[in-house]
Amino acid sequence: MFIRHRFLILIFLIFPSSFFPAESNQIEEASELKEVFLDFNYPDKKIQIIADRTYILSDKIFELQGVSITTEAGDKSFNINSLIATFDQTSKKIYMEDSVKFVTRLEDKQIIISSEELQYDMSEDNLSSSKKSIVTFNDLKVISSNFSFLQSGEDIKAIFLDGKVSLNLSNEVSTGMANKVIVLFNKNQIFLEGDATFDQKGLLIKSDFIHYDISKNEIIKSLNSRVEKSI
Repeated sequence: MFIRHRFLILIFLIFPSSFFPAESNQIEEASELKEVFLDFNYPDKKIQIIADRTYILSDKIFELQGVSITTEAGDKSFNINSLIATFDQTSKKIYMEDSVKFVTRLEDKQIIISSEELQYDMSEDNLSSSKKSIVTFNDLKVISSNFSFLQSGEDIKAIFLDGKVSLNLSNEVSTGMANKVIVLFNKNQIFLEGDATFDQKGLLIKSDFIHYDISKNEIIKSLNSRVEKSI
């Protein structure tokens, strides 16, 4: 539950009918706002939404254009930009589309997510997408058709379905893929689950499960594996 947000929007949310003329052809003009700022204060974080334009679609549904979202929680922060977004005030969810970009820092590293669609749950502080997304984390790149980005305490992780992994470490490129790819960003760990493959140093590893340590640049564990020469 947010505590406050700025005065201009507060007026529209509480008294929308007082701004709407009786004629239906004038309602669309009255339901458009420019240069909108929204501040949300939670016990554990602050969220600010800035939009170039906002259209009131219904009582608590808003379309935002030219959107920038900033979240601060302790020493963590992230920013999301998109051309278009829909904000559901009841569920506290924002559905973003068209050139969506998410950026956050983890110590001296940067996590960047690019997608045509992102859903941000403000209450749970989670991100998800059901469309093709590209996630980069310094030397790591993951491409997937569906993913969730989760933050819980100190842990920051992402779960990718049909994930493809690329690592560029020590002037050497390693690649992998699996039905599910889990990345623990703060621990530099990658888990590939289900029909997993990993191509490194001329060897192709096929396995049910692969645990890879980015810091050590090596596979820690694998299950039911076989090794072939890369083609």
